[in-house]
Amino acid sequence: MTFDKGLISKIVSSGKPLLKKAMALKYLRSGKEYNVCFSTPKVVSAHRGRIVFSAQANSPDFRIDAVMTVEFDGMVKMELTMVPLRKGLEIDRMWLEYEVDNAMYCSLGGRGTDGTFHGLICDYEFSQPVKEMWLGNNDIGLGWFTEGYRGWLINTKKPRIILKQLGKNAKSELMLVNESSNINYP
Repeated sequence: MTFDKGLISKIVSSGKPLLKKAMALKYLRSGKEYNVCFSTPKVVSAHRGRIVFSAQANSPDFRIDAVMTVEFDGMVKMELTMVPLRKGLEIDRMWLEYEVDNAMYCSLGGRGTDGTFHGLICDYEFSQPVKEMWLGNNDIGLGWFTEGYRGWLINTKKPRIILKQLGKNAKSELMLVNESSNINYP
């Protein structure tokens, strides 16, 4: 696993690269898309089986503090704190974007019933909270999960995850803000 600009840029599993390109934190304000660039991560602590990094980002609208904990099994916990640079800041949406190379399958969980899908996934599958998702193929994949949506600005009637099939790859946009919202405090 490699970090570039504060986020995961490379994952190799079974000798194969998993990400097509580095993960990115993006947001949309007044119709313009912004890519948040983080500082080089600094090691906060390192213990057997766990390492903690921190990084900061500055955008035209936010200061963002990131703390990432990497476990021995490859699990990464990411905590983001957004501090608006002015009161009454309104953004249209914010998301974490990643693209998985050679992703043929998607598995969703946390909706009461679990399902594995090949190809397009209907809107119904996202009509209830999705707490875990796996994108990949028969050999490798990338799992995502959340313990809850606390702190996210989420309208449950709008998409929280957007999946796009790009040839053999799948791009995921995990929404942190999924509708126009005022950001007034961290």
